[in-house]
Order: sequence, then structure tokens, then C-alpha cells
Amino acid sequence: MDELHNPFFPYADWRVSLLGEGRPWVHKVYEVNLVASGITTIIYGGILFHLLRVKKGKVFQFEGGVFRPHPLPGYVACAFVFMIGRTLFCAMMISGVLGYGHVRNEGYIMEAFHEWPWGFGYSSCVLYLIGL
Repeated sequence: MDELHNPFFPYADWRVSLLGEGRPWVHKVYEVNLVASGITTIIYGGILFHLLRVKKGKVFQFEGGVFRPHPLPGYVACAFVFMIGRTLFCAMMISGVLGYGHVRNEGYIMEAFHEWPWGFGYSSCVLYLIGL
């Protein structure tokens, strides 16, 4: 399989083209994303701490056998996990921990680390709307 038809070749996708020639802007995008994700993760962590520890709130409860999420704590908890995932992904991309050629099937691993936080991102919106 040649590099143009391989979906996990570093030049085939802008998300994984940090080491490509003439693409220093992609590295800068991930640096900015890492800083923004890290700051947002800390903010969401502080809000979650305030909602759960200081205000003694709960993310969800079962009333009469019915699952009932609380809108704001449910949203913040899932958004916090989402931001942790995005921060880890950006850190892995910049550091080259799973860089191409070091680990077998690393393209699949990087795709998994890119995709798993989105489930929590969608869940945060769903929990907020269900809780209303």
C-alpha cells in the first residue's frame, strides 16, 4: 500500500502530520490546543469540585428506580473527562509518544485517543438536556 492510500500515513491526515515537511503551523496549532485544553481542564475541574464537594451536589441519582441526572453537574463531569482526553491527545501528539514507526499499529491507537473523548463530549450535552 502506498503512502497516499494509507489512512494512517503521517501526511494523509492533518491531525497526524506534525512531523511533515513544511508543516510547522500544525505543530503550533497543537501547542495552542494543548495550552487551551489544559486551562479548560483545570477550570472544569475547579467547577466540578465546587459543585460536588462545596455544594454537596450529585451528578445523578435514582428516584424510584428512575435514572435522573442533575443538569449542571452531569454536564461539567462529562465535559471534564472530555477535556482530559483532549489534553492527553494533544500532549501525545506533541511529544511523539506514539510517533510513527515506534509502535506497531500506532495509527489505530492515535485514532482511538482522538475519538474516545467525543463520547463524553456528546454525553455532557445529553445529560444536561435530560436533566432539564
